[in-house]
Amino acid sequence: MRKKISFVILGSSGAPAKQVCTSKAAIRLFGIVLVAFFVVVGYIVYDYYNLRETTSQLKNREVYLTSQMEEIRLQRKQIQDFAGEINALKSQLLALNNFEKKIRIIANIEESEESGNIFGVGGSIPDDLDTQIPLKEKHNSLMRDMHEQIQQLSRASGSQQDEFEALLRSLED
Repeated sequence: MRKKISFVILGSSGAPAKQVCTSKAAIRLFGIVLVAFFVVVGYIVYDYYNLRETTSQLKNREVYLTSQMEEIRLQRKQIQDFAGEINALKSQLLALNNFEKKIRIIANIEESEESGNIFGVGGSIPDDLDTQIPLKEKHNSLMRDMHEQIQQLSRASGSQQDEFEALLRSLED
């Protein structure tokens, strides 16, 4: 004979007492189901809070990424503006070179044998930088071209300064 456990349920309103009988196996099964229920509920609560934390971190990363993308966009714009300024400086240097040649013609002073092209012997005027180049694909090539042209402009400005100094000495004589 299986052992059974009886529960007596008493009502507060004066209703007759009720007796419920159940086996030990049923109580064990109920206990296991109850423990499993709390484990599942605990896991769901844990997963919920973990998901909230992950969502919060993702929002923070999204804000950070958005700010970084904006900074990159601004830097690309600055690079394009800088390329435009290099082109303007090149134009100004060429205008100064032409001005120096006009003064030499007016003063009837020939160019020195050492003078030549302001961009070096056999050097041609560098092409203007394309300020509208899509920097997402051609960023490195534009930066390389900008560095090369800055070096060329630096040499050309030194050469132009030498030419103006030679012109001044000739005019003083």
